[in-house]
Amino acid sequence: LDALGATLSVDVQRDYVKFDLFVVPSRAKAALELFTLLLTQPRFEDLAVKRERGLLCEKILREADTPAELARREFRKVVYGTTHPLGRSPQVATVMQLTRADVRSFYAAYYRPDLCRVGLAGAIDSDMEQKLTQNLTVWNLTGSKPIVDRGFIPQDRKPVFHGVYLL
Repeated sequence: LDALGATLSVDVQRDYVKFDLFVVPSRAKAALELFTLLLTQPRFEDLAVKRERGLLCEKILREADTPAELARREFRKVVYGTTHPLGRSPQVATVMQLTRADVRSFYAAYYRPDLCRVGLAGAIDSDMEQKLTQNLTVWNLTGSKPIVDRGFIPQDRKPVFHGVYLL
């Protein structure tokens, strides 16, 4: 992508992942081809998995020293409960156990065309749209759509915990 003058950014949040690809129109077709390869056939190189695992552990440790992050973590537990995915927080010990096979398995289960939305903006012509659609057809579904563990949600939608919280 660098050789095309394109910029790719990835924003990973608790409940979504967003890819932004910026490229000049004259190089958009080539950049979209590379992007679809990245999305549909990721390599998950060992070194990259190890690097990201280390970065995530560092982030977890930094958040433990940041009052605002501690407050957000505890607030999520209050709002969602500790069994809901949005109420859980990653732990260093758990992250360190993740393997390349774990990442591949997670990708295969949750990065699927039936769970994805692709939006295009800018100088997009019908040829580029058709080419992107054609490139994405190689993105095969494997297995059935995953059942997402949404944890316990109280019937009355009130917070799970009550009281005053001191951190």
